[in-house]
Amino acid sequence: MPNPKRNLVSSLVAVVAVMAAPLSAQVSTFCTAAGSGKFSLPFDIAPSLVVNSDGVMDATRGSLGLDGAADERAFSFRRTIGALLASAGAPADDAARIAFVQTLLGSFNAPARLNAEAGVFMPLDVRPAEAGLSAAALLDEASPDAMVPLALFNRLDLAPETWSSCGEYRIVYGKNRVDPTNPTNRFLLIFEAMVPNPDPAAGEAGCRRVSEFWAGLSGKSEADQAAALSAFYYDGVTGHPDGNLQGPVVDFRNYGGDGNRGQVRANAFITLNWQLREWLTQLTFASSGPALAFVPVTVKDNPLSELYRNDIASVPAVAAGNLPAALTLLHGQFAAALTADIAPNLLSEGGAKHAALTAGLAGFDLGASPVTEEDVLLGTIALGNADKFNEHQSTSQGAVDVPGAPAAETGLITALLQAAGQTIDSDVPSQSGQVLLNRARAATCGGCHMTAARSNAGHFTGAGVIVRENADASVVRWPDVHSGGFVHVNEPDRALSAALTDSFLPFRRYVMGRHLCADLPPPAAPDEDMPAPYAQALSDAGIDVPAVATSARFVDAVMADYLSGLGKTAATGALSDGAKSALALAGTLDAGERAGLQMAVSRAISVARSIELEQVPGAFVETRRPH
Repeated sequence: MPNPKRNLVSSLVAVVAVMAAPLSAQVSTFCTAAGSGKFSLPFDIAPSLVVNSDGVMDATRGSLGLDGAADERAFSFRRTIGALLASAGAPADDAARIAFVQTLLGSFNAPARLNAEAGVFMPLDVRPAEAGLSAAALLDEASPDAMVPLALFNRLDLAPETWSSCGEYRIVYGKNRVDPTNPTNRFLLIFEAMVPNPDPAAGEAGCRRVSEFWAGLSGKSEADQAAALSAFYYDGVTGHPDGNLQGPVVDFRNYGGDGNRGQVRANAFITLNWQLREWLTQLTFASSGPALAFVPVTVKDNPLSELYRNDIASVPAVAAGNLPAALTLLHGQFAAALTADIAPNLLSEGGAKHAALTAGLAGFDLGASPVTEEDVLLGTIALGNADKFNEHQSTSQGAVDVPGAPAAETGLITALLQAAGQTIDSDVPSQSGQVLLNRARAATCGGCHMTAARSNAGHFTGAGVIVRENADASVVRWPDVHSGGFVHVNEPDRALSAALTDSFLPFRRYVMGRHLCADLPPPAAPDEDMPAPYAQALSDAGIDVPAVATSARFVDAVMADYLSGLGKTAATGALSDGAKSALALAGTLDAGERAGLQMAVSRAISVARSIELEQVPGAFVETRRPH
């Protein structure tokens, strides 16, 4: 089945270059030719794809020679929150940190939330226990409720085909779990930073300094790893001959605050049922209160589960407060998208990139971290649905958010998927509607964490759901979460899930190897104009923005344009200057002008993220799923 999204980059979202020349396009030194004529990779999964060792995660500021409290962890929650505030030019004292974190906790009090693109209120559970958490305690490493750094992740595999960014680089935190046997009183936050390509003119080669930084962690002592990673995340230092990043990884713009990919997500366990939620870090322009806020957004690749039912308007939890016509329209749009756009993403075996990844395995000797075609499949299944179908929570306990449940009320959607599953390439086994529903389940955040996985924790028992039926009657099942249940990085021991260690991480190492072993081509011809779909979408939304490169921080231009329209000026150079100027000028605006500025920025962010998340394929995979 053709998927138009898979061809968008060549025809719509061309690689944007500025005038610099590429700095490193040859095969990396972190790719070697094995005696068999295959490539081998002289770096390990840990620490080059994930860092979860106590020696690194518990390293203190004092041990790394950093200013501040000597016994505070180098990757402390407090440091990350302070760095986010500082990146906006906002105060980063304890009061400011508490106020900023409180915006995240306070969002758990909302009883419903509008998906504005759909014109539909999506059900949302009030979670009083999460809302009642103490921001001060979460920030205080001496508190029993402190957020403790658990792991760091390299997600080069999430780079877009435009190479405007180098993927995501994540920090996982978990609330100190005093009683590891208590299945509740757990709260995890994942800070998932998009890192802009430091040399966008070089295209893929511009990200070599990032991938080689991570590959180079293998073989270093834990003390050296901690020092290097601290400088990478909080100062943007790679130590690479080609240079450093554009700025620190931990920057509010890299978590969706400038319209690019990047977000903060939570696994919330305190108020049952267990859920995942998502936020951006965004300027508020408020005359008082926090300069930055955690702004709740939809959980990506998490369509409202009721959309899979035969009749959505009769479901009381969804019908309440909504226009029946709006629900009917959205339901019909989802059914059409399911067969035209979503099913091809779920049937990733039919994609050219899946085929390239599978064929490329023959050229690598991956040693102790082998990868099979099944691992490629598990790494490429995705939904990639439009954001108007997403709700603001992904429940991972019970079947409330399971696509296709209850089965008695989802027969029509299953029949549509049944037909879609028979239309892929003849070399790929046809898949049933139920298998595609299983894939849709696994591709959600809740599914990957629980409802599609197999677990021996007692919370969800039995084998993982079947995600492929092979021609020889064998099957492929979705892999395990951690034996402790639900999570992929456990607290307090930082142990990783079987899904990560056995499948996802070996696959990501192979993907990074393909990047490092590539003899990269020269960059595209210089083009300083904004690609047509960005410019048109912004124009349609009424956003007047000068033509800028896709990798540029264009929200700065939005702020400058709005303020200049009021007869005020703001710096138009680096976004950090523009953001700080806009914040300073915001204090001179009246309430209506501040609201207008916030609306202009929010609209620009929404449009840009919609394009980036829904229309831009991945560099390595057709559709980049969020987990």
